[in-house]
Amino acid sequence: MTVASAGFFIANFVLPGAWLAFSPLLRRFDGWIRLLFSIVLSLPVASLEYEILRLPGLGSDAAVALLPAINLPALLLVWRARQSFRCRSAGSLLAHSAAIAVPVVFLAVAFAVYDERAFWGHTWLHADMIYALRQDPTAPEERQLAGMVATYPWFGHLFFLIQSTALDRSPLQSFTAINLVLAAAFGGFAIATMRVLGAGRAGTLAAPFLFSFALNPLGVALGHLMLQIGQPVARWSYLAGDPRYDFLLIKHLRLDLNQVGLTMLAALLLLIVEGRRSGREGVRQVALLALMVAVVTLHYPLYLPVALAFVGARVVAEIALARPRDWWFIVAATVACGSAGAAAAWLVMLPLGPRAVPVGIGLAGPGLIWRQAVMISVACSLPALAALWILARRGARLPDTAEATLLAAAVGSGLLAVFMYIPNKWNEYKFVFAAGMALMPFVALAVDALGQRWRPRTAAVAAVLFAGFCLAGAIDSVSRREMRPEDVPRIGYQGIYQTVAADDPVAASVDVIRRDTPEDAVLLADDTAILLSGVTLRAQFVPYDPDRAHPGMTFTNDYLLTSVKGYDPTIVATRRATLRALFDGPDDAGRDLALGRARSLGRPLVLLVAAGRHPGFEDWLGRTAGARRLHGDPGYSVWLLPARG
Repeated sequence: MTVASAGFFIANFVLPGAWLAFSPLLRRFDGWIRLLFSIVLSLPVASLEYEILRLPGLGSDAAVALLPAINLPALLLVWRARQSFRCRSAGSLLAHSAAIAVPVVFLAVAFAVYDERAFWGHTWLHADMIYALRQDPTAPEERQLAGMVATYPWFGHLFFLIQSTALDRSPLQSFTAINLVLAAAFGGFAIATMRVLGAGRAGTLAAPFLFSFALNPLGVALGHLMLQIGQPVARWSYLAGDPRYDFLLIKHLRLDLNQVGLTMLAALLLLIVEGRRSGREGVRQVALLALMVAVVTLHYPLYLPVALAFVGARVVAEIALARPRDWWFIVAATVACGSAGAAAAWLVMLPLGPRAVPVGIGLAGPGLIWRQAVMISVACSLPALAALWILARRGARLPDTAEATLLAAAVGSGLLAVFMYIPNKWNEYKFVFAAGMALMPFVALAVDALGQRWRPRTAAVAAVLFAGFCLAGAIDSVSRREMRPEDVPRIGYQGIYQTVAADDPVAASVDVIRRDTPEDAVLLADDTAILLSGVTLRAQFVPYDPDRAHPGMTFTNDYLLTSVKGYDPTIVATRRATLRALFDGPDDAGRDLALGRARSLGRPLVLLVAAGRHPGFEDWLGRTAGARRLHGDPGYSVWLLPARG
């Protein structure tokens, strides 16, 4: 990483969002909070600017290079607001910085220790989307089903493309730096939320740690205990909590968009607990709520119900606790945020086109409801107990608006997790994150209260033990995601791209495909261990093996295409039959028909053929089909067929 690329990276994370964050829209906040909003708002603003720059035909690299220059004047807004960067003392600034740094350091260590981080989760799925956006920024092609527009939500990938280009590093590398910044912003919003809630020094400084690691430590311990006891108790260990939500920071460990949504929800959490404003500031408050609902939806559409639940929680709290003359604010917030959320959802779904298979949210069945109810009860047990303890100390006094809002947000998100069913690996667990996040301020407030009641030495020992308890669960969760060395293909990096390691049998063929075939060529290949589109940068006609789960993809090929992305299974099955007839057809006539169907896409075809796997096929390609052989070695050969004239 050069000094220039690091400068571009920082500029892209701060300046685009500064147009909004340092405008009158957020004037009521101090400079540090506005800087946090500048970070999260840079994601949609920079992505929109990139899209606009690409519309006249500007290349991806040129568009990214122009972004810092376009946004440089935003520094003037920051400079004008310099007096708002208040700091009580150098010691206070150092303490807050150290608190925010704790989860960031944890992430950095995890990234440094586990070399296979490039294959965690769905990293290659998202990298594929980023490369597709380099070629077409408004209608990216599905990389595993050439000719089809991508049906996976992609707006959030634009910023990862921008920053990967700025750093000249593959998305599989650059996401680590991006996620460290997002984790810092996440911790910053935790501190800001506690300041608004009037927390003391201990609770405020503990907030980044608690928001990152304190979601489900009791569930982790209980689950391990049940497994140690053995059958029949062990078979129910999943009720202690899905391993995917051991701690909130877990989603910052991978190339994903979930961590973007969580960071934006942390910003939204701050907005729903701040005091209600009147006059123009009240209008700006509603506008900012609407804006945050929109950007959450654009970057991670699955969190739209949560964003609306957060805003709805504030509405419920206002109705329950406010005077009748305040209802204008309630109505305005409801209409504005509901409309913005619906509009954002429409904008997100519009470029996706109609999905042939429903992949949306539905109601859970009775059996699933009770299971999910138990899981969320255990997962949120620690913050829920803290909330009950804090409220019990209030006695007969009603909770204030902020506390009522947090409780309503947690209940709303929890109900989503219990009663909603999202196909594809029970994704409603993500609503558990939101419920835990809404309850987490009560844990920080409990830290404050206990710190005041206990002697300093007792409080310090308790804090260390509790922190160790939470970190033990987090470390265990990370270690369980380690892949075996034999499961991790060796890859190398060439600027923004990755390629197969030089000693891999397919390496030379991959280099030839990238170097000597047209960018719009469609790749037809038999099965390989690695995702070919991610290293050849060519869209595949269809994956050869329906049941292959490539490292960095998690799901099997057909499950991903039909159940997750929602493509018509008939299209996938028809293409695979064509591919099989071409590679393994019993006669030349069948191969001729199959080739004709593949060439109907109207694009050049590049074929990757494993040596000796398809008797007679390569001879037919050169003799009858008229293909040109570009490369051949003991492992693979590469053939090119031009598009039909």
